[in-house]
Formats: sequence, structure tokens, C-alpha cells
Amino acid sequence: MEDKSLYNSQQSQGISETLQNYIDSMVEEIVLEGKPFDSQKKYLKKFSENEGLDYEAIEKSITELVETMREMKSSSSKMLIKLALIQAKDAYVTDAAVLSIAQQVEKKENEDSSAKRNAIAGIIQSLQTHSAKNEKENSNNDGVKVTKLPKYEYVDLGLPSGTLWATFNVGATKPEEFGDYFAWGETAPKATYNWETYKHCNGAPDQLIKYCRKSKSGYKGFTDRLFVLQPSDDAATANWGKEWRMPIDEEWNELFENTSSIWTTLNGVKGMIFTARNGNKLFLPAAGNREGNTLKYKDDGWYWSSTYPYWMDHESSRLAPYGSISSGGCCRSFVYHRSVGFSVRPVRSGTGITARQTPKGGLRGILSSFFKNS
Repeated sequence: MEDKSLYNSQQSQGISETLQNYIDSMVEEIVLEGKPFDSQKKYLKKFSENEGLDYEAIEKSITELVETMREMKSSSSKMLIKLALIQAKDAYVTDAAVLSIAQQVEKKENEDSSAKRNAIAGIIQSLQTHSAKNEKENSNNDGVKVTKLPKYEYVDLGLPSGTLWATFNVGATKPEEFGDYFAWGETAPKATYNWETYKHCNGAPDQLIKYCRKSKSGYKGFTDRLFVLQPSDDAATANWGKEWRMPIDEEWNELFENTSSIWTTLNGVKGMIFTARNGNKLFLPAAGNREGNTLKYKDDGWYWSSTYPYWMDHESSRLAPYGSISSGGCCRSFVYHRSVGFSVRPVRSGTGITARQTPKGGLRGILSSFFKNS
């Protein structure tokens, strides 16, 4: 394995330089080259126990770290890197090694991105040509410029990431319709929203069986360190198809920071209209939320994010993040009980669909920005 002695200045207390180099290199090969962790466990056990370390704790920590860093290949974000740096402490992996691996993952993705974008653009161009009669631009009664797809509509707000926002909620057919309500991580509406009916627990907030970071919130101490909804648990993807997904925290922030907003009504429904620099608009209705079997806070809009707030305190496993709108303004990164029913406004990537996009596009741009500013 490659010598990692330059990372020695950050090595964990009580660990030798030799073991430090071994662990850093091992994790790099597992993540970047796909080598199996199992083949290294016997050596890790021997070396760590020779230095009086808890092998089982290290093995668990490295497993969690590797899972997080592998996730960077499909959904890189500043949040993932922060989580990896936190996990690295218990795994005896240096910060420098984590950042080096993340940079190599990003570099590999960038090398492939040009060919991927060209291929995707070609496919989409072919589809657009084939379905030209079914896809056209028009304006609704409020002057919101939208693009019609065979089933759903999106609006291009010219956002830095290229993200395209759907014009109505899951379960709706018009911008002003409330649509369905979903507990976080669930994909179907229901009559009652509480912990007893919540899919990812055994009846109580301290009995979670999925998306649980803290053992005290998990069923019999369960944890999985998942903090981004999987496609099967994403209400947008499950109901609208793989092109669509729930927004991440950064995308709510991007929407709020790159548009002007005004509290108004659309066809008699209260809500907020966001106007982009390119003149396009997006309306979010104040649909309230559902707690138990009651519709509450009817003058506000509550919209789930797909990213789990790993950075919070011990209560975080019970909570999930959302973007909100009200007559007082809009805000992202609030958190609320996962069992409550919120609205879902889908988004989709703009890569290959809209000509205006950042050089790296989408979530990759977020990761690139992190490295430039770090």
C-alpha cells in the first residue's frame, strides 16, 4: 500500500504511525478500488489488538465510514463530507485521508461527466424530438412559464445547480392544490399520522427501525447511519418515477436565495410565489400539515427535505428537516417529528435538459465548492 506518512501529524492518540498508515490506505483501497473489507479484517484485528485497541469498535466505525464515502459516488454533498469527517475520528482515519479520497472520487466523476452528459443529452434530445407533439411551453393563469412533460410539469428558475422544480405537489394536478401528505420516509398518504402508524418505527419515537443515528432512539439499540432517503422511501420518486426526487436541504436554500418571494393567493389559495431572475415563477401553496387525523397550521406550508439532520443532538433521530413558507417569509432547515404528514414538492436534475447549468452541475457543484473554500 502507498505510504501515508504525510498524514501522521493528524493521527489519533495512542495509535502508531504504522497502523495509521495501514488504516488510511486500507480505507482508500476499499472505497476507490472496491476491495473487500473482509479480506483485511484479520490483519486489522491483529494490528489493533497488538496496540490495545478495541477491534470491534474500530471495525464498526470503519464500516460506517466506508458506507458514507461510497455514497459520495452517487450523491456527493458537503453534508456527506462533514459526516465522513465525524465518523473518521472513531475509525482512526485521518481528516487528510478522508478529504483525499473524496477529492479522488470527485475527480473520477468529473472525468466521466463529459461523456455522460453528452450521452444523456443525446438520449433526451431523441426523446424530445420523438415526443415534440406532446411537449410544449405555455403559461398558466398566473403567468408561470412551465414545460409540459407527458404527465408532470417543471419550471426552470435558472438556479445555479440547474435543479428543476415541479409546478405542483405530489398528489395534486395544479399548482394551488394541496396534494397528498406524507410522513418522512413514507410514500403513501394515510388517515392518521403519528408514531403508532409510522412505517420506520415500532410504535414509538425511541423504537426506530430505519434512518436512526443514535442507539437510544433505535429499536433494541438499532442504528444504520442512513441520513438520505433511499429511492424506495422517497415520496417523489416512488410516486412520480426515478427522474423525480424530494429536494435536499441545499436545494431549498438555493431556491430561497436565488429568487424573490411574495405571499399571495392563487385561485383563492394562500401561498408563496417565487420569481426567478429569468422571469419564471413557482407557486407553493400553504397546505398546512397533518398530525393525527387533523389538518393543522393551515396558513403555513411545510415541505419535506430528503436529507436527514445528522448534525443535530440526541433528538435528531426522531426529527427530519423541511422547508417552510408563511406570511412572515420562508425558511429552510427547520426540523419536525418524522411521523407528521407534510407536503412533497418534487425536483429533478437539469443536466442535459436545460442549457443553463453550472460546469459540474447539480450536487457535484456543491462538493466542488466545498473543496475550493476549505
